[in-house]
Amino acid sequence: MNSRKVFIMLAIAAMIFLAHARASAQGTTVDASPSPFFLEMGVKFFYTDYEEDLDPPQKSANSGWLPGMFLGFGYRKHNGLYLRLCGSYASGDLAYDGSDQSGTAIYFSNDPQKFYRLEANVGYAFQAGPKTLILPYTGYGYRYWKRGEANLSIGNYKEEYDWHYLPLGIRIEHEFNVRWRVGIAAAANIMFMGRMKASLSEIDSGYNDPAFNLGDRIGLYASAPIRYTWAKNWSVTGTPWYEYTPIGASNLEILTYHGTAKSLVMEPSSRTNQYGFDLGVEYSF
Repeated sequence: MNSRKVFIMLAIAAMIFLAHARASAQGTTVDASPSPFFLEMGVKFFYTDYEEDLDPPQKSANSGWLPGMFLGFGYRKHNGLYLRLCGSYASGDLAYDGSDQSGTAIYFSNDPQKFYRLEANVGYAFQAGPKTLILPYTGYGYRYWKRGEANLSIGNYKEEYDWHYLPLGIRIEHEFNVRWRVGIAAAANIMFMGRMKASLSEIDSGYNDPAFNLGDRIGLYASAPIRYTWAKNWSVTGTPWYEYTPIGASNLEILTYHGTAKSLVMEPSSRTNQYGFDLGVEYSF
């Protein structure tokens, strides 16, 4: 299914969820949270599907499952300020399904990957009903992705991507009782200052390592966190999520060999679909 259609469906689901939550809200109110600070940590497991936009028979794609972890700290007060700083890390091997410049197929299952992410959010938590919160937010995000490593037998080399983004999102939460809270969230991630460095010298020391300015695109993110509180200050959260990350084509750079210009090269546009599940523990204080 097209990623934009998925995002639209999730946005519609959020509106339906909000309408239902407000209509059904009655009884006890959402806890005003005498402990607004929170610390969260946990593990993540997700599937990555990356593909560059190349003319057949040329191709370059990665796919597979990766484990990771996350750690966050924040402040949230109902009808008040919301702040959150969270970082995550994931690494492992993905399958590579690609080709050389002539279109000859290349496939291997152990292409190493590393993902780093840091995001800071600021927003306001509105109480829309006795048991419902609406939390619009923005902030700043940074992502780093290291793809591949030197392997002369298959002609593989390291590529390092990094970019900044501005998240514009909304989160809706509904408390069913004092223990269970369910939410839905969606965000547009506006990319800027994207870069990619290709370490071609790992294949042959005569080559330079061209660095590219990537084209800015807007990514989409959606999640549905479910939280269970088992003690006054302790809760566990399970969050299924989906993210779509497009990257625009880069500028042209000069590829040299022992200092002599050989050709003009560029990084093609690409798209990444990721979906997974985060399991975490939260302590409020």
